[in-house]
Amino acid sequence: MAREERSMRNFSVGCWNVTTLKYALAPDHLMIALKDYRYDIIALSETHLLGQEEVCKGRMLLSGGRKHYAGVGILMSSRAKRTLLTSYHMSDRMMAARFQLTKGTLLFVAVYAPISSADTDVLDDFYEQLQDWIDNNRKTRDILIVAGDFNAKLGNQHTLPVMGPHGIGKEMLVATVSLIFAWLITSQLHTHGSANVPRKKSLGSQGQAMPKML
Repeated sequence: MAREERSMRNFSVGCWNVTTLKYALAPDHLMIALKDYRYDIIALSETHLLGQEEVCKGRMLLSGGRKHYAGVGILMSSRAKRTLLTSYHMSDRMMAARFQLTKGTLLFVAVYAPISSADTDVLDDFYEQLQDWIDNNRKTRDILIVAGDFNAKLGNQHTLPVMGPHGIGKEMLVATVSLIFAWLITSQLHTHGSANVPRKKSLGSQGQAMPKML
């Protein structure tokens, strides 16, 4: 019998705003839609689910609130699930998981930020909570990835290596924060060389739309 790997050397990450997983069998349908794609960890946002759940044979971790609003999740490949060390359910807008890598560990944080037009206090609270949690929980050997829907209007500036020239709207302060996050994480991944973009196998005859990947 082949020995199961308990660590990852290279991994593929992504993010997907699923709009809702509130209807019956929605998590299972999402798994079917992704079956032709290669991925290891995907940050899910706007799930609209309540409380904390673990579904799809433990491959989907969910964190919601008391109302069918917001909601985040982390979807894992079978390979990634075998390397899962622990998970953290902070709120309906933030959760995290730590994975074992060949060298060190990966701290993956899934987020769903308030909309750009939300009250400044709401936005400040979200980013302060995110930063405080990272400061208090990140370990020395962690590679950090923060992924999800930042609800940011980025404008159309071309900011290498994290943004192309085809954004829309006028850049807002929250967008600047998001770009800083993206730049820091991209720089870190270039340094460690441990992450790959998701690769498509084949859409076959079903023709599912490719989810929005980080």
